[in-house]
Amino acid sequence: MTGHDESILDRRKKELIEGSEGTEPTVMRVITVVNQAAFLVRDAAHYLGISTNTLRKKSDLGLIPSRRDQAGNRVFLLADLDGYLKRLPPFDKSGKSLGYQPVRTGRRKGGKQ
Repeated sequence: MTGHDESILDRRKKELIEGSEGTEPTVMRVITVVNQAAFLVRDAAHYLGISTNTLRKKSDLGLIPSRRDQAGNRVFLLADLDGYLKRLPPFDKSGKSLGYQPVRTGRRKGGKQ
């Protein structure tokens, strides 16, 4: 893990705990699973900055590991969420991904070549 990755994760955690400019701190429920911090779906999605449906889809695809608690709720460990964030492509200061390039199929909009 690079220093750049650490600063992004640390900054995101700080924003969630203390609030960012013009926002209030976020209230998140953190539960303990085998002595590890874990989140339920809503809080894990908020931590990652994605919707709950997107989180469930990524979990179903195996991109983000999840477990079930005794009540059958999906639970995400903090370490797994941080691991997912570290695997994302880097972004520049404007928020543009540096690791994503659109796939060119040779077709134009409307199906014509």
